[in-house]
Amino acid sequence: MGKFSIQYSDDSEPHPERRNIGLCSLLLTVQFLAQLLLIPQGTLFGQIMFLTSLAFSWGYNSWLSSLDKAKLQRDMLIEKVLNKPPMKKYELGTRTAMVVFVILALGKQLEEPRKLLESLLPNDTKVWKRWKDTVLERLKMGGEICFQKDEWDVEGYSESERNLLKTLYEDAEAAWRTHRKRSQIAG
Repeated sequence: MGKFSIQYSDDSEPHPERRNIGLCSLLLTVQFLAQLLLIPQGTLFGQIMFLTSLAFSWGYNSWLSSLDKAKLQRDMLIEKVLNKPPMKKYELGTRTAMVVFVILALGKQLEEPRKLLESLLPNDTKVWKRWKDTVLERLKMGGEICFQKDEWDVEGYSESERNLLKTLYEDAEAAWRTHRKRSQIAG
């Protein structure tokens, strides 16, 4: 015989997701016992009850499996670990702008911005390498992040590569503008 158990590190207070698991387990056990002991399956009523119990079982399992685990983890992180800190939402058009904004927002707390940049934007083409080097250089210098045409209109790059580089620079500028607005509001 096998054994099935779920262990949690902290059982001091029941969490909502634990209650859901317990409720579903209890309902499935009741269903099993009712099906086994109370309902004669040889009659039409018994067969209808059996099919009904299967439908309810499917419903319980579907509901339990549909819980958004990532949302539960986010909620627990925010509520239990971070104690519900005040938060503001910033919307940036692209992932590239988001990464530059995060680097700007973390500022001096971030020891190695290149590592963060490489992990969040792992693209390794010559356009992306040039963009990363240029942006990191501007971030080290401080001040406004602004790019001129000669920085994306580079000799040896195809038209599509130039357009990509221009778009990436525009994303970095948008991130800097959003960060500047954030700093003016906070400061």
